[in-house]
Amino acid sequence: MKNKFELFKKYCREYIDKYELNNWTFVFHNGLTSELKKEFENAAIHRNILNCQADIYYDGTPNKTIEDIKKAAQHEIIHCLTGKVYVLGILRCVQREDIDREEEELVHKLEKLLKL
Repeated sequence: MKNKFELFKKYCREYIDKYELNNWTFVFHNGLTSELKKEFENAAIHRNILNCQADIYYDGTPNKTIEDIKKAAQHEIIHCLTGKVYVLGILRCVQREDIDREEEELVHKLEKLLKL
């Protein structure tokens, strides 16, 4: 199997095209920072809507199959798809825990609707 990180980036780029997010700049990071590891299992995204940039972090250890890698890529790009609503909610004083929970629920629903 090709390097997991390279496959992850490839699948992310496919979803970026599919979901028409080409106006964003994506920066990929191989591995999670120690701070991100406290909260996330194998991938994370940090979005900045002011300049439409997303930093995507990937640690493929738990992903054993190509299908797992595709699902992780789709999940993070869906987070970008919902990113503006998420960040605007935070800026308007919605409780962080509430918006985190609701966005995660929406992302999981979209994963089912937008099956691979």
